[in-house]
Amino acid sequence: MNIYKYTVGELPNIILPLGVQGENEARQIQIDFSEWMTEGVTGYPEIKVLTPGGTLYWATAHRGDEDGLENGDKIICWTLRNVDTGESGNGLIRVILFGENNERLKSMAARTYLAPEFDEAIEPPVAADIWANWVDQMGVNAATTQSNAYVASQAKDAAEGYAIAIKENRLDLIEGLMNLATTQEFSIATTDWEAVTGGYAYTLNVPIITEDTAALLHMDDTNAAKCQACIEMETGDGTITFTTDTIPTGDISGTLFLQGRFADAGLSNLSVKTTVTLEDDGWEGHMQTVSVPGMTADKTVIVSPTPSDYDYAMSMGVRCIAQGEDTLTFACSEDAEIETVQMSVLGL
Repeated sequence: MNIYKYTVGELPNIILPLGVQGENEARQIQIDFSEWMTEGVTGYPEIKVLTPGGTLYWATAHRGDEDGLENGDKIICWTLRNVDTGESGNGLIRVILFGENNERLKSMAARTYLAPEFDEAIEPPVAADIWANWVDQMGVNAATTQSNAYVASQAKDAAEGYAIAIKENRLDLIEGLMNLATTQEFSIATTDWEAVTGGYAYTLNVPIITEDTAALLHMDDTNAAKCQACIEMETGDGTITFTTDTIPTGDISGTLFLQGRFADAGLSNLSVKTTVTLEDDGWEGHMQTVSVPGMTADKTVIVSPTPSDYDYAMSMGVRCIAQGEDTLTFACSEDAEIETVQMSVLGL
């Protein structure tokens, strides 16, 4: 059996190698937590595991004194069995020190990696290929980082633009309304406009909305250029009415961003937005796990800092790195002086 030894303070800066998928009792992870056991501190450690597939469970571990290890009462040993090596990929573990009354005293997390098992024999790569693949991957990682930064910048600009548009169009979101959001595609032909007093109008049927639903109109530059005058909107029960002084020069199409109170019909198609708070004293080992009721490991969600905390969160490297049953796990670049941060979650 291969034995890998670490101290609890090393965990945030390493990736624990868990071996190969399907192995049984091939290796043991030993973690020394003596730095936690300062004068007057008594307790027992446990290891919580988040698998690459999102499964959360408590590992079967024991104290080192059971194996006769020196200072074994301050070492937790985890022998990996096939129940621990079923899913290959990247995961997480958290070592937690519990007090005599089962209160949580301290914890520290680490990333893990379990290599996949191959179904058939393959030729091992030569050293030159390994080096070339590494260089290629570094290029991919750099390009991905640059792309993600651009996307984040665009999303920030779009959010600020929508906030300004909502303010300018006086789309007041009434306090206490259901915090739901969705989009609705639309198209209006030039022949669809009807003459009304003072201009022209077109009514779009949207069964899920009510008069309390806020609507924001978005068109690309091509469609916007066809509009010779401002297009205003008014929501009603199941309808949105567009009005303009002059008919556009061609057929137009775009997207409506809807938020607020909706009718019962179609709620299954909407996304729920919630806000979670990352407390300044909740960071442990550059990580923090928060409760998000309704979250699952495979649910598709969008997580972003709220507009007021966006710049600060980005400067501290705050990002979501894992999701589980009713939880989201966040990481940050440094937590020595990090402040409370609020994150928006869309898609529950």
